Amino acid sequence: MDRLQLDPEIIAGRRLYGNDFNAEQLRAWYAAEEYGYYDLYRADGDLAEAVFPYAAVNAADGAPLRGRHYPVCLVLGCAEGDDLLALGLDIGRLIAIEPADQCWADRVGTIPAEFRKPTLDGTIALEDGTVDLVVCLSVLHHIANVEFVVSELGRVLKPGGTMLVREPISSMGDFRAPRRGLT
Repeated sequence: MDRLQLDPEIIAGRRLYGNDFNAEQLRAWYAAEEYGYYDLYRADGDLAEAVFPYAAVNAADGAPLRGRHYPVCLVLGCAEGDDLLALGLDIGRLIAIEPADQCWADRVGTIPAEFRKPTLDGTIALEDGTVDLVVCLSVLHHIANVEFVVSELGRVLKPGGTMLVREPISSMGDFRAPRRGLT
């Protein structure tokens, strides 16, 4: 496979790869990522029975947010919701943007849930300022046009709302080459 040639500005971290993708490039990226997490962790593979590995980290991340009620929570890329439940928050209703419809349910734990597929361009079909809490844990590195998607998360968040975002802080290797065990 030919390795993708990238602009030196992207390699240097001064530009984000994928931020300027056209519709065809977004479609290809989405197709490659749509079931990546599901195929790795939830399908009938070696890791299908794995325990959610970040429960303790999420419990710590959720600690400062406890003690408040969040009537509407938007979570980006939550699979079955293990990550959200591990936060230990009081959430009234959940809107989950999750590509793997095999993960969808009408509840996450005891929280009523509405699951939706992400759009190719990252648009979130919600009115401005309609959610109290946005949760996005280790998802943004799976998204091509991350700048636009983050702007959408901010757009739908109510003024004074809370956004919890966490991303990996170590490299998972050169994304231009196959990486065993990674999407």
